[in-house]
Amino acid sequence: MIQFARQVLSPKNLNYISLLFVTTMRIAMKPRYRLVWILKRGWVLPESPRWLLALGRTTEVMSILESACKFNGKKLPPNLDKQLLPGANDEPVENVSVLDLFKTVQMRKGLCACF
Repeated sequence: MIQFARQVLSPKNLNYISLLFVTTMRIAMKPRYRLVWILKRGWVLPESPRWLLALGRTTEVMSILESACKFNGKKLPPNLDKQLLPGANDEPVENVSVLDLFKTVQMRKGLCACF
């Protein structure tokens, strides 16, 4: 009897034993609940400020940031609206090439690991 119990409760059978206690219906329902939650709350969440800034809609970005700061009890920097304007933070960008991926040893190892 003890030998039978050892065989039944062996680690290779634990997956099958767990199927007796966890139904697949509960597991299958979880993604549905997440999808319903996203669909219900998706209309309430504000648009991403980064996305709006990329589209050039700075007035909407400022209103979202003001409401977020109000919620968190923080204050916006006084010159933030000037920083959000396109071209305000333009700095010269270096020209890069594919060979820059092979400059350091760490990058070479990472690239070799990918292939």
